[in-house]
Amino acid sequence: GVATGLFNQYVLCCFPDNVYDNKSGVMATAFIALAKRYLKEEESVYQVIHDSKEDFETVLKLMNVYQNKIENR
Repeated sequence: GVATGLFNQYVLCCFPDNVYDNKSGVMATAFIALAKRYLKEEESVYQVIHDSKEDFETVLKLMNVYQNKIENR
């Protein structure tokens, strides 16, 4: 639910720009991990990324992009 809420906020912040310029798996992993960060479950952030088999650095970069966009509307 938190990941969906963050994604919705991101979409609203970016509209009408293209939001879907990343592969969906990486994007979903980044939002799920970001949700864990917002829930103060920092150790789970790394576990989500590891379990996803996505590139660690790519996911972290996307998390930062998404978080900056949401927090600095």
